[in-house]
Amino acid sequence: MYAWSNGDVEIIASDIDQESLIMDLTWIIERYGFEGYKQISLQSHIENADPQKEYLTGVGRVRDLPAKEEAFVHPLFPNGTINKYIEKFGMYRARIMKLPVKSCMSIHKDRTPRVHIPIVTNSECRMMIHDQTYHLKPGLAYWTDTTKKHTAFNGGTYPRIHLVGCVKS
Repeated sequence: MYAWSNGDVEIIASDIDQESLIMDLTWIIERYGFEGYKQISLQSHIENADPQKEYLTGVGRVRDLPAKEEAFVHPLFPNGTINKYIEKFGMYRARIMKLPVKSCMSIHKDRTPRVHIPIVTNSECRMMIHDQTYHLKPGLAYWTDTTKKHTAFNGGTYPRIHLVGCVKS
């Protein structure tokens, strides 16, 4: 493992099992679908929740959630590599986030930092925090200071998909 940081983005792991993450993601997509959605909740605020009913409850704006962000700690899907990383990095309200081709998120601030684990990306994807841009590469996990103004954009030819979770400051 190696570490790198500039204050806004820090590599916190360099041993991410990309193949297993893709297998977990493929299983979720095949079982529950992903078409038409930019986010899928991986955790619920309800213990032993039905994934079919809850996989969209932790997405969107914080003010629209049915519970506090910190309450989204219960895994929705069977144990797998995704859950291993959620636990390892202390994530809550973890989601799969898809940024479609030729798109950009609005500039915004989050209440807490985030951990980003790229699952599918391309060289034309960038995350911008404050006034710096970063290409987050597969195989690595990143702590990102998303309490600062930030955005992400995908200028590539296929979607960018990350495992993203809130973490305590």
